[in-house]
Amino acid sequence: MESIEDEISSLRSRVLDYNIGKYETFYDALEGEMEECYLNIVFFGMFGSGKSALINSIHKALDLNEEPAIIQTTGKDGTKTLETFVLPGIPVKLYDTRGFFEIGRA
Repeated sequence: MESIEDEISSLRSRVLDYNIGKYETFYDALEGEMEECYLNIVFFGMFGSGKSALINSIHKALDLNEEPAIIQTTGKDGTKTLETFVLPGIPVKLYDTRGFFEIGRA
């Protein structure tokens, strides 16, 4: 159990320390040009599949003490429009999309 907690802690630290250009150097970028860049992650899936809940879990796992997305327990469409969530202090944006199919409907 301790090794799982160590791995989670390590992954959390890597996300919190993430900087654009950390893994790829943009040699032709001008001074300060990369400061407002974000890593964009978009979640797609069926209605009620847990896209919003996953965004909430990411916030909790990073100890951001927020629940930015809607949690639906009915399996129906909760996110009506594309929603963007910026992780505070981290150059990462999460996009929550509207679901594409309705569960239980042919």
